[in-house]
Amino acid sequence: MKLFTSWIAAAACVVSLSSLWAADPPPRNKLILEAGKTPEVVFVDGRITELYINRREPLVTTMPIKVTDNACTTPSNIACDYRTSLILDDLVMIWKANPDPTKVGKLVMAKFSQGGGQPPIEFPLYQQGLVAFSDHGMMPILSANLPNDIFLCKDFTWLPSGTVAAPDTVNLSRWDVEMMMSNPETGLMENRTISMAMDVTLKKNAEGGLEIGKVKKFLVSSQSVINATLWALITKNANGDYCPITIQPNSQAINNAITQYQALPPHYAGYQYGVDEFSNVAKPFFLDENIFNAPGVEFN
Repeated sequence: MKLFTSWIAAAACVVSLSSLWAADPPPRNKLILEAGKTPEVVFVDGRITELYINRREPLVTTMPIKVTDNACTTPSNIACDYRTSLILDDLVMIWKANPDPTKVGKLVMAKFSQGGGQPPIEFPLYQQGLVAFSDHGMMPILSANLPNDIFLCKDFTWLPSGTVAAPDTVNLSRWDVEMMMSNPETGLMENRTISMAMDVTLKKNAEGGLEIGKVKKFLVSSQSVINATLWALITKNANGDYCPITIQPNSQAINNAITQYQALPPHYAGYQYGVDEFSNVAKPFFLDENIFNAPGVEFN
């Protein structure tokens, strides 16, 4: 035992001395983030990339929905429309300086080897930012210009008020967004809650629809609202009883509108760091210095 502990002590001493003689760490590619300026990555070989953004005007579109059930009223299978708005911005890294002049202004591609005889993986440094009304809580700056979402129905008897015309105000204690997915415990496909909003106030607007006027807390993502298979709303009737309401959204129309929206000609410009949530909570995955220094990754 004494011999073993002596060997450990000697090894530790060698490691300690070797650390004094260790070479300086290799130079790193630098990610430069300064408020009000375009983010850049300066490579040790002199190449430079910068972050550009294609900002689009808001898309306002309508999605058919069907009220299939209400625990407090008789009417069901009532067809309505849900008008929503969203923005799809594209964020890309492009070459600002490169020894190959044909690459300047072009998209930066990352490539790394999988090993094991597999072909290398190559992908662009590109990310699309989807912002909708449901992102007001997490991204108030990016969603500031989006109009409020609206329920448009010719028949509002599916609400506890029981009137054909929209009531002046409806309070939803909860709005669950569900999607058909596998239950990890049973392995069966079922509707599972993926996000929600709480304490939602709907107010009658000039069109006779119900506009989302206030939301106390958003736990809803824009993607989940658009691609959901079921909405579960909970409100109360005049007696104070809870009334669950089931709605089936049809996302096909809105996805078609998004496809056409994405096909519009882009207008890229340098992104100004710090102006909105793309600098923090919605930051592109590649705005990370470690990515540009990952072993075995090439940038072309």
